[in-house]
Amino acid sequence: MVAAPVFAAPERVRETPSIRDTASSSESLRIPLRTDRWCPASPLRLYGKDELAPKDMKGRPANPSWIVDMPVLSVRIEAPQRNCDGSCLGQIGLTLAESVNLWRHLCLRCKPGFLDFVLVDDFVYVDEKVFPALFSGGGAIFERILRAERVMLGLDAVASSDGNAIDSYVRIPRATALATNICKADLSALSSMWPGKLQHALCARDTEVETSAFARLTVAFGDNPCGKNFLACGDPAKRIDFDISDTLYAVGTGASTFNVLGNPRSVPAVDLDAVMLHEMGHFLGLGHLQMKNQPAAFFPAAMLDEYRGDFCISIAETMMLNSMTEAGWRYRATACSGLRRPRSAR
Repeated sequence: MVAAPVFAAPERVRETPSIRDTASSSESLRIPLRTDRWCPASPLRLYGKDELAPKDMKGRPANPSWIVDMPVLSVRIEAPQRNCDGSCLGQIGLTLAESVNLWRHLCLRCKPGFLDFVLVDDFVYVDEKVFPALFSGGGAIFERILRAERVMLGLDAVASSDGNAIDSYVRIPRATALATNICKADLSALSSMWPGKLQHALCARDTEVETSAFARLTVAFGDNPCGKNFLACGDPAKRIDFDISDTLYAVGTGASTFNVLGNPRSVPAVDLDAVMLHEMGHFLGLGHLQMKNQPAAFFPAAMLDEYRGDFCISIAETMMLNSMTEAGWRYRATACSGLRRPRSAR
């Protein structure tokens, strides 16, 4: 088993500069918004005996689950060094951030700032509207925090860089002086709020800090960790495992596909973007969506239990995610779930 990292940026996400060309760059870069991974709205059938959506989509849950107040996510990627160098890890982190960026906009019942900060190895992904308030503007740290809070609450209007109503992320190096200023500040009075959670995650001040201070995710690549019939598996609120023994992962489509990690003999390659999108759903607590709940067999909802390269987040997952904000929702995923290989590959 060897890695096959041929890192040429797909033309469909190429920018100036392209973030996929600059995975190790020290500059601040905006992440492309992967709208191709969103499905158009569609009708739904009952999920068991229940509607998928809560009665009040924007109302706060009576018994909130852990995802409701989750502004900060800290991710650790584990991959054999012989198979995945720094550039490879950067590509995996980028794929994860693009996936998180899609999921975070769909939780209407989550608190403001949901997943606004994602830390992946050497980089920090920051909501693009929060970024200038916290990192680019002048003033003392508490002035910056106040500006960022106003943006999160929608009190200050900030236009996105491309005029899109949906935000993306800005990626900055973890070691930047802007992030270092947060580590130097005394934010003890804000320890239970997003500034304190960001400081704990960014600066590792207290390795024994309770898990509720910020969310943690381990993304691991190993030899059949989920069983030979599965590409990957996700454990709610804990980890995601990918198989690299019998799988070749790729990013992009068609002529712009390039390999990231895995066994080159395991062809055809599967789309890491699609698998990551599915497994992030499991991490957030979503279970598999049954085909009988879909309006048509061809609809590529991201949480179907068998891999499809055209996975996208449908209205079904949006409803499930918002129902998931209730800790007692009966269809919450509580155990690790695997994504089956396509039948032709078994």
